[in-house]
Amino acid sequence: MRIHDLGTLENLRAELLQRGFRECETQARLFLECEPPIEGRRIVGFGAAVFVRAEFADAELANPRPYINARVIESVHAGRPVLLTAGEIARANAGNGLDMVNLCGSLLESILSPEERGQVQTLLSVSLAQLLAGYRLNRIFGQATDSEMRAMLDSNLVREVGSFPELNLATYVATEQVALAQPFSIQVTIFKKQEPLLRLSGADQELLWAALEGQTDAELVVSLRLTMPAVKARWRSIFARFARLKPEVAAEFHGEGSRGPQKRHRVLAYLREHPEELRPFDPNAGGDGV
Repeated sequence: MRIHDLGTLENLRAELLQRGFRECETQARLFLECEPPIEGRRIVGFGAAVFVRAEFADAELANPRPYINARVIESVHAGRPVLLTAGEIARANAGNGLDMVNLCGSLLESILSPEERGQVQTLLSVSLAQLLAGYRLNRIFGQATDSEMRAMLDSNLVREVGSFPELNLATYVATEQVALAQPFSIQVTIFKKQEPLLRLSGADQELLWAALEGQTDAELVVSLRLTMPAVKARWRSIFARFARLKPEVAAEFHGEGSRGPQKRHRVLAYLREHPEELRPFDPNAGGDGV
């Protein structure tokens, strides 16, 4: 059995939409697919989370109540969404930081063996960490069942801020302070804060995300709807930015092995270690957040 993270790959998104799924503006979502399928089921795990306004997070954590998810959804239907727009995410990511509600993280326990459940739970956690790495996060909060909460508390990954035993629910929050108390936990990766140095344009980020997924120049032409000269020009612009702002990486662009593919390999290797370079970031935000 092989279980892997499909993340936000466009082919899966299209497949789910064809099956009748509808999507909202969640900022982090992932699906886990099993190959071969188990009892005819390919998707065995799912997770989703959204960035929300700081005042909503403050209110929810100061006065915990059950059904956080319902209030998030109600805000959208009422035309007063607590979800952040792309521009607001970029400003908060460059300013005071972001708050996130973990809407759900579930798996098909009924068809998975104990070993498989462990694999899926681990991969959900690792995949979420990869999706969030590079953001300036303040708090991640949500609600879980009593048994899920006990497991999280036992691992010292979260702090309980509200309990509703009659509903078998509890509210939890994860913060940088909690994460740093567990220096080898996956949360340290999530709450690591590092400002981007390259300040890549949205167009350059789009190309680099696609390249990190393994797309060749020919595939970039199709997926980004560009000409081949435009793709090559964008690469040259990226290399020039590295030369100006990351000379220790750009130093390897010259001499032996300095052809295009080698340069791209070094650029992509750097970006895998520095995901903040590919996150929305408004350099004009100053110290202000949302």
